[in-house]
Amino acid sequence: APLGTGFFSTKVSTAGIASVAGRTATGESFTSSGGLGPQGQMGACQPLYKNKGSITGLFKAELTEGFIPASNTLTGNWSWTKPADSTRSYAEGFSLTGITVSGGFLSSKAGSGLVLGLPAAGTASLSFTDGGLGLSDTEPDVANFGYTDKFIIQMPTAGTPANEARASLAINKATGQVSGSFTLAEDGSSMKRKVSFLGMIIPDASGEIKAQGYFLLAQLPGAGEKATATPILSGGMQVTQP
Repeated sequence: APLGTGFFSTKVSTAGIASVAGRTATGESFTSSGGLGPQGQMGACQPLYKNKGSITGLFKAELTEGFIPASNTLTGNWSWTKPADSTRSYAEGFSLTGITVSGGFLSSKAGSGLVLGLPAAGTASLSFTDGGLGLSDTEPDVANFGYTDKFIIQMPTAGTPANEARASLAINKATGQVSGSFTLAEDGSSMKRKVSFLGMIIPDASGEIKAQGYFLLAQLPGAGEKATATPILSGGMQVTQP
């Protein structure tokens, strides 16, 4: 089953309609909309994979005492199913239940055009997990990158030990979208795999996790196997700051 982190955002209109838009941990886009319940309940339902699979579930906005938006949280459980097919990404299919939904208030600060939850000025870390990374000779993690009070990201020089996989990173301060890439090289081989990742700023109760998301990695070919035909696995991305 996919091991990356999917993400979504929700907007609630003055008419009480909750609109959801996001991506699964394997890159499928999904949207949904429906009425907001009296206790902050919301739902999402999106057919996927030519209507043979879906992502669906309920979630709830937990309003804090005093109705302070920045302290509100989001919790829920979703289900995600994919049928067996001939694609490179999880061709055997899967059926996942009890997927944890968690998050918080992201809306822009009044008049500033900034989402809440951005890293503070200083240093932060970019890390990746699963997806077959353990089989690569290249370390994609960036233990320390700079983030200025002008919202500028300062990555270590590409190709140095501090940024071995030549990782790039962009954080949209107005929408919270996170994107970037890294490149895996293997000893004794000319093969290089450039891997893109996507995510978003997701308010976390611990305060350390600033963003989460996913990447999709084509696996290394075995003997007699074409690089264009290997399985594609999903892994996780995080931006953290103590």
